[in-house]
Amino acid sequence: MIAPGLRIGHYLIEKRIGAGGMGEVFRAFDEKLERPVAMKVLPQMLERNEDARARMLREARAASAIVHPGIVTVHEVDEHEGRIFLVMEYVEGETFSQLLAKRGRLQPGEALKLVRPVASALEFAHKQGFVHRDIKCSNLMVTTNGHVKVLDFGLSKRVRRDGAAVAPPPPAPDTVGMRKGVAARLAAAGGEAAPAAPADAATRPGTGILAGRPPSMPRHDVDVTGPTQSVQRPAPANDDLTVEGSAMGTPGYSALELMDGLEADARADIYSLGIVLYELLTATRPFSGATFATVREDVARERYRRARELVPDISSELDDVINEALRADREQRTPSATALLAGLAEASAAPRKRRRALSAIAGAAVVAGGGWGILHLSRTGARAAAPSDALVALPGPGDGGVADGDALTGGDGGLATGPLAPVRITQLGGCADAPAFLDDDTVAFELTLPGGTPDIHVLSLGGGSTRQITNSVTWESAPAPGAKPGEVVYLVKDPANAARSSLVAQVLGGPSPREITAGAMVATATVGDDYYFVRENATELRRVHGGIDQGVARAAGVIPLALAASRDQRWIAMTGATQSTPADICLVDVGRRGTPRCLDLPNALPTRAAFGTTGALYYAAADGIHARLPPDGSVSADRIAAPDVHAFGGVAVSPDGRALVYSACTPTASLRDVGTTPQVELTSGNAIAEPVAGPGGRVAWVEGGREIVVRLPDGVIVRVAAAAAGENVTIARPAFDADGDTIAFSRTGDDPGIATVTLEPGATPTRLTSQPGDDVPLFLADGSILFTRMNGAIPNVFRIAPGADPAPVRPGRRALDVDRKTGRVLLLTPGAADLAWWSPETKTETPGPPATMPGFDIVRDISISPNGEWILYQAGADGTQLFRSALDAWSPVQVPAASPGSTVGLSAITDDGHALVVEVSKQGELWRLDAGSDPW
Repeated sequence: MIAPGLRIGHYLIEKRIGAGGMGEVFRAFDEKLERPVAMKVLPQMLERNEDARARMLREARAASAIVHPGIVTVHEVDEHEGRIFLVMEYVEGETFSQLLAKRGRLQPGEALKLVRPVASALEFAHKQGFVHRDIKCSNLMVTTNGHVKVLDFGLSKRVRRDGAAVAPPPPAPDTVGMRKGVAARLAAAGGEAAPAAPADAATRPGTGILAGRPPSMPRHDVDVTGPTQSVQRPAPANDDLTVEGSAMGTPGYSALELMDGLEADARADIYSLGIVLYELLTATRPFSGATFATVREDVARERYRRARELVPDISSELDDVINEALRADREQRTPSATALLAGLAEASAAPRKRRRALSAIAGAAVVAGGGWGILHLSRTGARAAAPSDALVALPGPGDGGVADGDALTGGDGGLATGPLAPVRITQLGGCADAPAFLDDDTVAFELTLPGGTPDIHVLSLGGGSTRQITNSVTWESAPAPGAKPGEVVYLVKDPANAARSSLVAQVLGGPSPREITAGAMVATATVGDDYYFVRENATELRRVHGGIDQGVARAAGVIPLALAASRDQRWIAMTGATQSTPADICLVDVGRRGTPRCLDLPNALPTRAAFGTTGALYYAAADGIHARLPPDGSVSADRIAAPDVHAFGGVAVSPDGRALVYSACTPTASLRDVGTTPQVELTSGNAIAEPVAGPGGRVAWVEGGREIVVRLPDGVIVRVAAAAAGENVTIARPAFDADGDTIAFSRTGDDPGIATVTLEPGATPTRLTSQPGDDVPLFLADGSILFTRMNGAIPNVFRIAPGADPAPVRPGRRALDVDRKTGRVLLLTPGAADLAWWSPETKTETPGPPATMPGFDIVRDISISPNGEWILYQAGADGTQLFRSALDAWSPVQVPAASPGSTVGLSAITDDGHALVVEVSKQGELWRLDAGSDPW
């Protein structure tokens, strides 16, 4: 019997969180990787059916190979006392069913934001040969971070194009072979439709991996199953696991072929997703009935009220998309997820096209140029598949979701109105990053495949194939247009030998690359015949002019990360991280070469910006892609050009201003203890950041920028909501008090400042300050709090005594950390040149440890262990170099940081000298937005 307290392997069962037709669901703790998991234990009836048990194990293990941010991951599949269990990612949020119960029907834009990422996830799974076969509102979830997840893929079916079963993949993929075959993969990456060949049906998924919702877990519908209709052989009595020839799925969601027990392919999932979209828009299902027998006739005859009859606000185009997905004859149905996404894109575009046509007829002012709009891809016939070279998909919350509706109003020189519909232009299965236009049609970008290193690729927006330009063990990154037509410049980094790193230029189709200058670098851009760059571990913008390497400018307090040149060759936009913000953009006047002008962009992302044809600066921000014109003007207009688009990997604008390409390459982070062998993963997720070690073995980190998670010494996880629902707030820099029972943190966005919260259920944060720029709070032994307040570009250390107002204590300094053993505070002096110890008791300063490490003049972060025994330096522009030393006996030793192909977020150090590292890997594709001309 499975019950709380039982250990199954290295999993400790904590509590039962639900049950359904496909077994029980438990929350468990993975004692090996020290993380919560969801464990689904399948019904005991499988013990009496050897064939079904073996088939379920085979299919579930195969499904564990599906790795996609929109699909709940299956970690492990095994047996315990004859019962199969699946160990899966532990997900928090609410299902579509719960959302409908709470909200009622959704507006079309809201519904599409939910359905698009599901379709994208299905598109990915179908291309891997998997069919879910039980897509329904209770198997789809919106997480607490706003991402959409497909549940229960561990109970799916895998088939080949010929319909034969596929054996599970080997446990360790051949990454060498993957890299050798990259050319073939890229050649096939033009957007092949999902496989439409028939597939044997072997299992019927049940109610989802999380069938209950204690207190933060979702509760799924319990399926209502009815009599099966045998076609080939009857199902065993009381066998809720459907065998071949039996009805499967859920009444009201299942396609006709599933109800009839026929072989199913990807089109069965398309049918079910059409039902989901109908239900989100109308709050009802087109077919009602508790059993397959009660709904089959209506499904076969397509007898249902169209969604637009129930909700007239639904456009006729969107209504047509739903009806095409709900065709009973699968040969007439929408053929693939790719085609469904294309139809949704066209349906989203139609209302805007009608509005523009009516405005023109009425003689109203038509906004010339328009905003970033829709790339219209035609389909041959109402039910034809999308072209194989046109990968059409619309991102949801996890990939840059876009809602219908007006982005910005026109008429005042701004951007045009209308829904924005990004179109995916790559499907490479890795991180397609740092796009840059070489001409109006050619985009260069860097691609990192899983387990590999970055290489440079180019693609043609006109439908040509993707070409790989570099292929070596070194890292080739940050491509940019060169000084000559058809030339691309990029950075070469040899991790094993920095002396073999360089900035190179290569003419496409021409001779071998030529070296511009040697050395490891982080960014490059070209203006005229000059090549600009920033060296690794440096802060100065430099250029090669007439073959001479010379300095250009330096922005105080900014660590450069990316460069972009304006069309008129006047400006260099330098994106960089600062001590107080994740990113800022500083403009360098190329002609004057004076002090860079840094912009006030609180929501900017630390990635490359781009200039439009008329000088507008496009940059990625937390709420979308912004356009700023003039870029340096004191009365600059700054507007959202593409709302809700998450361009984590940078933006690029074509020379003619008609297309914008951005990278949705999104980081996935894991918090690791790198002081153990092997390393221990404490947690992982899409938004893990800001780790801090606390007294008594406590560890805390920030998830999603809104929640502080604390891991107690006994492994118990405590979650503290540091931002209320609906608040536009990002939290950072958590810090423990001396007892480890209270945490201070900083807030940006709405109501910024410093706040504290206790580690108690339902605790409400207490606001201490309300000024933007208040950051890095630190508890002193007496319970007071130090923090750094920015006065323009000048930092000042303030102190908040209990019951008192903030008071300045050290002007011109930044507070970094506290040595709890002595009570002294580590300060950063002006110009970030030196470290000093400051005593809160004597108010005196003494020299501190070195401010840099040998070979690195950039130190990204410094942390001290809670017991005051250790200090950890995070060095280098990319933060991948970690050095640890005993605090009272200076002897720095380098410690391991990121795995190959990963980067490092902030780090911390524990009482036993273990470095806690946020290791970040990235995955995402390139997307395109089109316009008539540069909107500005």
